[in-house]
Amino acid sequence: MIGRLDLGRKGKGTEGKGREAKEYLPIQKFCKKLLKVLRKPEKIKAFPTWKGSGDFLEVDLTPTKRVKILGLDKRPLDDIVWCCVSMEVSKLFWIDGYLLCMETYEKAFEHEVETGIFPINQICYAKYPNYSRLYDVGRGVQISIVNVSGMKLFSAIAEKIRNLENEGK
Repeated sequence: MIGRLDLGRKGKGTEGKGREAKEYLPIQKFCKKLLKVLRKPEKIKAFPTWKGSGDFLEVDLTPTKRVKILGLDKRPLDDIVWCCVSMEVSKLFWIDGYLLCMETYEKAFEHEVETGIFPINQICYAKYPNYSRLYDVGRGVQISIVNVSGMKLFSAIAEKIRNLENEGK
């Protein structure tokens, strides 16, 4: 029955007979009763009482220490964008004036946990001085661009790209 709570209390005249009379409450009284029960979690047997978040969940922070990039190529912006569309890559990354397209294998995270090395199969990059959230390819197709400034992994990759470009000059 909607809006009523079956409390299963024993009614008048049923004591000692093993039968229970049903008592129904309107929704307002139900809410008040529910709030009283929720304020006393020790009375709820179905849910454990938590003393603190650390009792059941331990959080270990293990930052990536080494990245192995198997392929790094500077490409024209139009080529990167077309490759993204044709390979069904959902987003590009922007950091410090560069637009990056990364390809990693599904097992890369497992490999990092096992060996401590995070492998990236391929990174293509192009200069892209100003950040924008979307890149319009044309014909109604847009690619999302994620600003990853301040993320250590991407900052290290951008620094490596800058160093390689400075060596080539």
